[in-house]
Amino acid sequence: MLKLSISLCSHFNTTTTIERIAEMNTPLISLIILSYNNNEYIYGMLDSILKQDYGRIELIISDDGSDNFPAQTINKYINHQVFPKFEKTFINHNTTNLGTVKNTELALKHCSGKYVMILGADDELYSPNTISILVSEFENFADDVEVFVSQAVICDEHLRVTNKVFTDSRYANIINSDDSSLLFSELSLRCFIAAPSTVYKRSAFSKIGTLSDKYTIVEDWASYLRLARAGVKFRYKNILSVKHREGGVSCGNKVNSSGVHKKYRLDSVAICENEIIPYLHIVCKEYIPNILKNYSVYKMYYKYSKYENILSILGIRKIMLPPLRWLLHFIAKILVSHAINHKC
Repeated sequence: MLKLSISLCSHFNTTTTIERIAEMNTPLISLIILSYNNNEYIYGMLDSILKQDYGRIELIISDDGSDNFPAQTINKYINHQVFPKFEKTFINHNTTNLGTVKNTELALKHCSGKYVMILGADDELYSPNTISILVSEFENFADDVEVFVSQAVICDEHLRVTNKVFTDSRYANIINSDDSSLLFSELSLRCFIAAPSTVYKRSAFSKIGTLSDKYTIVEDWASYLRLARAGVKFRYKNILSVKHREGGVSCGNKVNSSGVHKKYRLDSVAICENEIIPYLHIVCKEYIPNILKNYSVYKMYYKYSKYENILSILGIRKIMLPPLRWLLHFIAKILVSHAINHKC
């Protein structure tokens, strides 16, 4: 009986050695989970990662000051698995709320993978082979590609899939064009790249630099703008990789939503002022009027955000916001048109 045990153990070690040799050629991916007051959802995200068939994952969980964040319970949940799933697990709990941008930067310091994916605790990976597919696709790109954009399917609060997808495939040609001026111009109008379904080479973050000195909760849009300005190559494929729950981490997850709306508006104005307006000389000229119009709209959104909060309290924000947005865009268009004509 003892010999049998030794034999089985020896066979297991040999298999493990073979697997380890194979995995040496398999790139490590760092999966960051950002959490803030969504403890009830994080186990769904963890389960979707634990089910992955990809062999080399390191997991970084960073909670941004949630009440009663169950760090020890989560650690036990991960370690309770029959086979060790992650090469490294790091769990961080900020004592105070620092904002999504700073929380992301803290998490990135603990990443050592070739690739990095930044996920929300209230989302889930689309299928058990999601990471395998994404890494395989990325490995087939040219070496100078540093950002891989896939799709997130939009889900309701109960993670029921809708017919909405983000990033839309109509942006494929722009993302794959290698025309950094075109990509920057389009991104200056709107952020059309889904944050949770984007994979980065870790080397790309050195080109982004520090964002937390300027922004609080919007890290993705500013990152894409800086990468596009730096001439970083992006690639896009219409692969569904994430189930994205509406109203997630970046939207405040219904926690103090009035304060989050105001921070989001302020960040949008700051991004225009820091990342777009000073670089209009590299923007395709036909985009400039609409960029200036959007900038005016963001400023008005921020100025009148207190009224948006009142609409939320009254429960009529969803009804009233579309016509108010149309009105603000109409006013901004007139103001920008007048300013351009006056300048001419």
